[in-house]
Amino acid sequence: LVVCALILQVQQNNASMKTKISGVHIALVAAATSMCVATLSSQVQVPPSEAKSADVIWAQLQQKSRPGPGILVRVEKDKASAESKSKIAQQADQAWQASLQARGFYSQFPAHPKAGEARKLEAMSAVLSIRDDNPDHEKSALTIATLYRENTSIPSSDRCEVALAQERYLHSKKVKSKSVKDTPTEWVNLTNKLRAEYGDQPALQAYLVEVARRADLATAAAIAEGVMKSSQATPAVKDEARSMAARAAMLGKPVNLKLPRLDGGEFDLGRKQDTVTALVGWSPDHA
Repeated sequence: LVVCALILQVQQNNASMKTKISGVHIALVAAATSMCVATLSSQVQVPPSEAKSADVIWAQLQQKSRPGPGILVRVEKDKASAESKSKIAQQADQAWQASLQARGFYSQFPAHPKAGEARKLEAMSAVLSIRDDNPDHEKSALTIATLYRENTSIPSSDRCEVALAQERYLHSKKVKSKSVKDTPTEWVNLTNKLRAEYGDQPALQAYLVEVARRADLATAAAIAEGVMKSSQATPAVKDEARSMAARAAMLGKPVNLKLPRLDGGEFDLGRKQDTVTALVGWSPDHA
C-alpha cells in the first residue's frame, strides 16, 4: 500500500490575502505526483482475486442486461394498452440500471478484459432506456451514445452497433411525429447513412434483413440481393436473405404442389392456374 501525501503550506499575506506556494513546496508536489503515477502504472494488471470477483460481477451484469421481448420496439400503436405501457416502462428502467451498472464495472475494473464491452453495454442500454415522458433522461442517454460512437479509439463495428440503436430511436420519433413515412425505403436510407460513416458492418446487414422481413416481396428481394453480396453479412444472415430471394422468385409462377384434403383425396395446386387460390400455412404451435 502506497500512500501519497501532498502537504502544501499556504502562507497568507494579511495585507493582500494572496496565497503563496514556495518553490520547495512545488518540488514536493511534483515528487509526490511522480510517486503516485509510478504506483498506478505498476497496478495495470488486475490481481487474480480481484479478477475472479470482476468475472462474477460481469456475468451477473450480462444476465441482468438481457432485454425482454419487444424492448427494441419504438413505434407503438396509438392506443397501447396500460399493460403494454407498463411493460415498456419496466424494460426501460431495467435497461437504465444495466447502463449504470456497466459504468460502475469499467470504472471499478478499468484493466479488466471486459471493460471495453462494459462501455458498449453502457451506451446500448442507455439508448434502450429512453422513454417519451422524460426528455431530460433522453438527453442524457443520447449524450452517452454520442460520446461512444464518436470515440475513434473504439472499433468501428462496436461504434456502429451503438450508432444504429441511436439512429433507430431517432428515426422512430420522426415516424411517430409523421415527419417521415414508415416505409422500408426510409429505414434502408438509415443504414446507408451509417455505412458512409462506419463502412459496411455486420450489424447493418443484420438490420437490413430485419427491415426486409416487414417489406413486400419485391422490396424484400431487392434488399436480400444486397445482403447476399456483402462481405460483412454473417452466414446466418445470408441464409435468410437467400430464402427471401427464393420466395420472391416464386411470385407469379404456378406452384406444383399437391395437398391432402380434409374430406379425402388431393388438391392439386398446379391445375388451378386460371383461378385465384389462397394458400394459408397453419401450425398448432403458432395458433
